[in-house]
Amino acid sequence: MLGSSLKTYTGYKRWQAPVINEDPENSRNEAFWGVAKQRTLNILQTTMINYSIVMRSVNANLLEINQAKSRINQAK
Repeated sequence: MLGSSLKTYTGYKRWQAPVINEDPENSRNEAFWGVAKQRTLNILQTTMINYSIVMRSVNANLLEINQAKSRINQAK
């Protein structure tokens, strides 16, 4: 079961995290790698967003440079 809800003494349902592994020794290890993988994915996503922002800026600057060159060539 991936997670279950338990009734508390007040009657409200409370979500319980799933059991990662029945073996406590391996459970700690697998939980660590799960966190490490998620952190890596978050860093990768942030890096890709930053790269996208930089590339948009570079493309805009290149467009301006090319337009300026065209204006200079037309003025000759």
